[in-house]
Amino acid sequence: MCSDHHQRHPQTTRKNRSRFTDARPRQCDPNVSRKGNDPTDRGNEPDVTIVPDTPAFARDEIGSIHGAVNTGDPDVVRAFVDANPDVNVESRDHHNNTPLLIATKLGHLNVVRYLVIELGADLAAKGNKGRNCVFLAGLYGWVELLRFFVNECVKSIYVTDADGQSLLHTLAFADGGLCHTRWQVTNNAHMLGVLINEFGMYVDATNTSGHTVTQLAATRGRIDVMRLFVEIFHASVDVVDPNWRTLLHRAVVADSIDIVRYLDHRSDWMAKDIEQNTAIDLAVKCRSERSLKYIKTVIGVCHEERTTTTDTITGDMVQPW
Repeated sequence: MCSDHHQRHPQTTRKNRSRFTDARPRQCDPNVSRKGNDPTDRGNEPDVTIVPDTPAFARDEIGSIHGAVNTGDPDVVRAFVDANPDVNVESRDHHNNTPLLIATKLGHLNVVRYLVIELGADLAAKGNKGRNCVFLAGLYGWVELLRFFVNECVKSIYVTDADGQSLLHTLAFADGGLCHTRWQVTNNAHMLGVLINEFGMYVDATNTSGHTVTQLAATRGRIDVMRLFVEIFHASVDVVDPNWRTLLHRAVVADSIDIVRYLDHRSDWMAKDIEQNTAIDLAVKCRSERSLKYIKTVIGVCHEERTTTTDTITGDMVQPW
């Protein structure tokens, strides 16, 4: 976000300002116009509020198929293709976007249909972050586009990006729980609900590292994500990671005290990981101070079933193993 809220977009001059922006000063991101930065692929930057209505690639590519696609009018795209029969529908702009990726990000359903059905655009094409058209349609909240790709094109909703994250993982954590639609910041809980309830995405689906959204939420201390997935989407609190660690194990290791409190009466404190450690054992080994304090004052580790661990907790100090 620009420090000066009244600063115009760097590429918007007095001559063309009325064409691309209204008369009101806008908050903008200076990275939008920098060479090499893609203003349409901003799924993980929480400081974006409003950016110019016409993205940089559209202004730079007028006269190409990429610029024609930006208009959102399939007739304009068709006319351009007719006038340029040798045009490559898989050509990349300087942000590495194909025409299909651009149309998907902009939510131009009719243009997407034309590119796919009549021109045979590659549905598997990916952008710089390894996101294909299905991923981008979900990330930007274009439900009708998702229906087209999944129902008519028979593409899987279980797609991952270059970091191995699924749509659920990306939407759950992008922008602190927010996603982008038409470059406006919007709450993504609705889109997550669409993916789970309409498209049948498994709420406890894992990323390529074998972790669910709730497992990452436990480690990162994201109580908002945890509550959303457990209470609204009915994610399991008993799910275990590749090391057999429960959500409680992971929360204790990270000393995510809000998650520990939330899981207290929902999880089994005596469940053991692959090395036979309970959550209490890990709290001691990892010297998780807040979790240990909670265990001693609230959980009551002196209960008979937890006596195997209590000898290591004395006073305010944790004895080394």
